[in-house]
Amino acid sequence: MKLISRVLLIISLLFVSRILSGCFNYPCSEEVYYFDFAKVRTINLDNSGMWPIQSQTDTMRRASVAFQVIVAGDFPYLAHANHGLQGIGFPSAQAFSKTNCPMLYGANSRIDEISIVTLFRINGNIPANSNVSDLFVYTGKTDFYNSELYIPLNQIYPLINHVYVDYPEVQFQLFLKNKVEADSARFIINVKLAYNTILFDTTRLIFMR
Repeated sequence: MKLISRVLLIISLLFVSRILSGCFNYPCSEEVYYFDFAKVRTINLDNSGMWPIQSQTDTMRRASVAFQVIVAGDFPYLAHANHGLQGIGFPSAQAFSKTNCPMLYGANSRIDEISIVTLFRINGNIPANSNVSDLFVYTGKTDFYNSELYIPLNQIYPLINHVYVDYPEVQFQLFLKNKVEADSARFIINVKLAYNTILFDTTRLIFMR
């Protein structure tokens, strides 16, 4: 009985050592997969609390208008395919190590300019169809949080043009500095890429309270 226990212990140790050696020795690829930005999507944010969160309603406070903007590519999400366990038989410890390797994506065309147009008046000085890009500030939530909380929109490009990890997209949050005096608000988010390609999305109709 003791002999069987020792044999099982040795087999277990060999199995664990094989997994650990594979985890530490398997190199992560530094290959960058290039893609084209293809679409823009906006999500309402509830900015009335300590931290902004995604909102499922079309109502915002007049002084807390905010959106999350997602500029996404047309490249397949390889991370979903490569980050799964490769079989329950564990033929190689590489199945574990691959799950820890990030997929790296690079955009063929950088984001050159982001502009925002209001479809409704903001107040008596800002009528409908005005360019209100200067009224929005940015907070970074791409692959990491930036040290500065709010950044003018025209200063964000070095922060959002980089290699993206695991997903061919960049996300960031935009906050309107001015209080909306009208009862409704709606905006067009324009994203200009290199070579004058423009992607855009129109936010949902927002009701002020």
